[in-house]
Amino acid sequence: MTREPLRVMQDMLQILEEGSFVATYKYAVLLGLIDACVARPGAEVVTSRQLANHVIALYWPQVRVHVGRVLTQNSGRQAKIVQQVHTFAVQNEGVPLVRARTQAQWQGLLDDVEHTLIEMPLPKLQRIRGETVETLFHINWTDTPAPTAREVRRPDFDNRILLLPGVGDALIQLAPLLRPFIQHQWAQKVAKLNALPEAELPEFLFGPTRGDLVPLRDGLADVQGGRCFYCDGRLGKAFEVDHFLPWSRVPSDDLANLVAADRECNNDKRDYLADIEHLVRWRRRQEAALADFADRMQWSFVPQAALLSARALYAPLTPDSRLWTGRKQWASADRERLKQALQ
Repeated sequence: MTREPLRVMQDMLQILEEGSFVATYKYAVLLGLIDACVARPGAEVVTSRQLANHVIALYWPQVRVHVGRVLTQNSGRQAKIVQQVHTFAVQNEGVPLVRARTQAQWQGLLDDVEHTLIEMPLPKLQRIRGETVETLFHINWTDTPAPTAREVRRPDFDNRILLLPGVGDALIQLAPLLRPFIQHQWAQKVAKLNALPEAELPEFLFGPTRGDLVPLRDGLADVQGGRCFYCDGRLGKAFEVDHFLPWSRVPSDDLANLVAADRECNNDKRDYLADIEHLVRWRRRQEAALADFADRMQWSFVPQAALLSARALYAPLTPDSRLWTGRKQWASADRERLKQALQ
């Protein structure tokens, strides 16, 4: 039976409110599942390997030093995944995540994080008051006993996370509501574990690491002929790199999701979805020039993945949805034109 978005929302809230939270893993798994579904609209299966990729991306900015230390994310010793990601980040100090994924040690980090997910949070995520009730997904292993690292690496190990019917689509539709709610709960947990004010944590934990994007500014401006992507005005010195698909909805620094914009347009667009005219121009960008720039910068450039994410974000829109067209300007979503733009 297909699960409707309201039911999925209720199930997620029950997991968040009644599930046992010793570490922050459950927040990371829930957000990782959302990100995996947005990246693969229509998929009914997410592998633990794919989930590990998204979970690492979530923890990557959080292992930086904050107020003199790496923040604790477990009620006892530091959470194992945080330790694993931190060790890798120290070994690759100053390297943005998109470059870190090309390092020789990356597959080893994926191995470690995947096994930790299989061993602990995945079999426990749907356990409420001691009883496991599959409301989001089914997996073919348990934590009694948990699979060993050697068993997980065997080619016949079934690492599939089988989403229940309708769950993937529901997570995509609910992402704008669920993501900030889960992030808020995560920030509360970290604040409590570290005896810090919650107000200072969300930007550190979940904001984009814009400093990593500074080296891309001039190259993106060159690809765009020195013009702002949104208003087509001449870019002066005070321009910025913007996430075309908002970071709050698709946390991706892939070059396909980045544009050069003047500061006023970037500040006004914020986390809104851009209008169809911008979407069409985004689709028509010079892929050859961007691919060449990505090669020179050793930066990730996967336009097909960005397109899939765009489809996931724009598909649920209704004619009442408002899209950002320019400074203080808005337009209604035209579903037929959106469909054509995203083919």
